[in-house]
Amino acid sequence: EYLSKKYRLGIVTGRPREEAYYVLNRFKVLEFFDAVIVMEDCNKKQKPDPFGINLAFKKLEVTNKKSAIYIGDNIDDIKAAKNAGIKAIGILQQDNNPNDNTSNSLKKLMVNNGAIKILDDINQLTSVIT
Repeated sequence: EYLSKKYRLGIVTGRPREEAYYVLNRFKVLEFFDAVIVMEDCNKKQKPDPFGINLAFKKLEVTNKKSAIYIGDNIDDIKAAKNAGIKAIGILQQDNNPNDNTSNSLKKLMVNNGAIKILDDINQLTSVIT
């Protein structure tokens, strides 16, 4: 809610429409997003292809990508942002322990693929971009 008051927000997911909207409605967050791009919108193009991100830009009427940031929790998200020509922030999934080897490997992989920052928790996001 806080971020939606300051920024135009969009979601790009490889999930089917029904599943994506179910989750967004269940957690009562759909209203905070100006664009929701789902699997069916992407013509079978999956991340790291930037198609979904670029479609979100069209729906959001973004003409200058300079200030855009894509936030993702896996390497294909980071690569898709890079392929779209925008900055990316990596978020470790909550089931990952930030001190385990898998998380450390994922952090390194995200940074090596262009992530400008890696966060251990989505709640750290407001301190990084506001």
